[in-house]
Amino acid sequence: MQPGERFSLIQRIYAALMDEYGDWSWPMIDALLAEFGAGWSGTEDRVERLLERLRTLDDGPLAALHAHLHPGEADPSAPLPGVDDAGPWSEGTLRVFVSHTTANKEVAGKLRDWMARVGIECFVAHTDIEPTREWQDVIESALRTCHVVVALLTDDFSKSRWCDQEVGFAVGRGILIVPVRLGVDPYGFIGKVQGLTLPADLDPKWLGPKLGDEVFGLLARNPLTAARMADPIVRRFATSWSWDNTRAAWPYLVGLPRTAWTEDRLAMVREAAKSNVDVTQGVLLDGTGMTFPVHLENHLRSLGIELDPPSTSDSAQRSSSGIPVADDDIPF
Repeated sequence: MQPGERFSLIQRIYAALMDEYGDWSWPMIDALLAEFGAGWSGTEDRVERLLERLRTLDDGPLAALHAHLHPGEADPSAPLPGVDDAGPWSEGTLRVFVSHTTANKEVAGKLRDWMARVGIECFVAHTDIEPTREWQDVIESALRTCHVVVALLTDDFSKSRWCDQEVGFAVGRGILIVPVRLGVDPYGFIGKVQGLTLPADLDPKWLGPKLGDEVFGLLARNPLTAARMADPIVRRFATSWSWDNTRAAWPYLVGLPRTAWTEDRLAMVREAAKSNVDVTQGVLLDGTGMTFPVHLENHLRSLGIELDPPSTSDSAQRSSSGIPVADDDIPF
């Protein structure tokens, strides 16, 4: 994380904790900082002590503390620190640059398609660059404005004249880099980063969905991106395309804090509970036999949110609101 990015996070954390109308007492602030691993300061002035303790936090805990204090931010289109223009992206998406060699553009494209279904935008150079534009300028713009870089580490990755530079660009920006082991371990500046490993015997036709699922989970858990994953998490559950996919989406949904449940997100799950058969008829493998609408209603009530009970008259029908037709997991 660049110094300017750290300073922006410290500013926002400081403002949240010092809000005169908030609930934060100094003992509570000290306890919170201790939970996130902030070092102690003997400075008597409490404000100075707060700033000194925030500066002791590493990038990950600092981002996690920021996400904890701002869980309900409903505008994922707001640029992250260091993102200086819109770039070649749609408005309001989490931006993922997929670094890959030409020989692996099909794998990158499958990842792109899977992520698009849940509202995460991937830039795949071989398909996303308009022929009439200078391709290098577009790639530089995408690298300068993306939130995450996913590197598909295949045998020919280090031989590419561009892939190593793309990863180096991301290292210089201090953004999240997700190495995916496809025959090669992370090396160089990302050698210390724990990469994703897919099963060696995985059927190639399922590579896209499996890769998408693994990357999605990492983005949902990582403190640098978790605060921006509320919309993709809700969308993945609401637009599920199989019972297995609904079960896979459920843990992320119940992990959302109360403050993340905006009216738009509630409306999406309410619609799914009434009209998406992979939600209305799906069950958790917990032995209760309860369908997801029942689990959802119970969960939201536990958060103090009332959910409209699903209607049964159209439970086997799809709505016309964009929820896709039920199908088995589709190998994009």
